[in-house]
Amino acid sequence: MKTILCFGDSNTYGFRPEDHGRYGRETRWTALLSEMLRDKGYKVIEEGENGRTTVFDDPKSVTRNGKTALAAILTREEHIDNAIVMLGTNDCKTAFGASAGEIAKGMETLLSMLKQYDSNMHILLLCPAPMTELAVTDEDFDLRSVSVSSELSAYYRALAESEHCEFLDVGQLTSVGKSDGVHLDPFAHLLLAKALASYFA
Repeated sequence: MKTILCFGDSNTYGFRPEDHGRYGRETRWTALLSEMLRDKGYKVIEEGENGRTTVFDDPKSVTRNGKTALAAILTREEHIDNAIVMLGTNDCKTAFGASAGEIAKGMETLLSMLKQYDSNMHILLLCPAPMTELAVTDEDFDLRSVSVSSELSAYYRALAESEHCEFLDVGQLTSVGKSDGVHLDPFAHLLLAKALASYFA
């Protein structure tokens, strides 16, 4: 059985903004992808965490640094055939003051770690759908955060080309929901799952 690591933040975890809970397996894209690919011999490893960054240390939680988390996962898992990586939204927080280019450099570090683990791993880099101005109601984001999130796609696309990875711009496929301007709604989860399933069909 081939494995697919889904590594990301709250939009990979399946965060439900209405009540701060988690979407069930019938809704979140990682679980839907697992169901869609089960008969094709794939096992999906769901590794999303709320607030996760690429490489930044979040003062609110020591577990949110993606570099640290990925290192632990790669140590634990015996073999990973494929990786889907979607991070960058939390890097846009005002606490980090990072540019889109700096966030892309953080993502480059994660891609390098995956390649060091297995140079033959199939990596699919996802650029998160950009935030909307609704995100500014959250104390962690401001208008600059929203602007930076919209700039990530060009940098991630260039990174994917240089690292010879597959690339999907989620913002071209769907958009964040209207609850908070940050998180995917159920329909967006479904669209994403269907699009990703086609990569492994």
